[in-house]
Amino acid sequence: MRACKELEGGEKPSGRAVHDPRIKAAIIVDPFPVLFFAAENLKAVTIPIQLWSSDPAQNGDGLSGCCAAAINERLPSKPDFHLVKDAKHFSFLATCTPEETAKMVAICTDAPGFDRVAFHQRFHTAAIAFFRTHLGEAGTR
Repeated sequence: MRACKELEGGEKPSGRAVHDPRIKAAIIVDPFPVLFFAAENLKAVTIPIQLWSSDPAQNGDGLSGCCAAAINERLPSKPDFHLVKDAKHFSFLATCTPEETAKMVAICTDAPGFDRVAFHQRFHTAAIAFFRTHLGEAGTR
């Protein structure tokens, strides 16, 4: 949250990238902004990565589909990359209640024809399979 506040204030986040040896595999979901993923930092990434991207065709919000492709190119080992057609940046968040939709239209409204519930079923299945492949059964608990 500190980094988000710094970005909102027009500042570059003050924290530095830190390697955590406990992390053995990672899923990166629609990263934004790309400045968090500098090429020099990504060169050292050796763990398996699953990378998800919203659809660049939905970029009317200035967030969707902007950054995952660049990160995909910068990683030394190509990740398990998923471009989700018609997904907006916030489509990766949980389905909103009607009350949340009324209060947070931009976050809760998907592109026409995009089914957030069906997408999350596919997304969760893919994420669990990825972690089981790279961490074994214990990695999904």
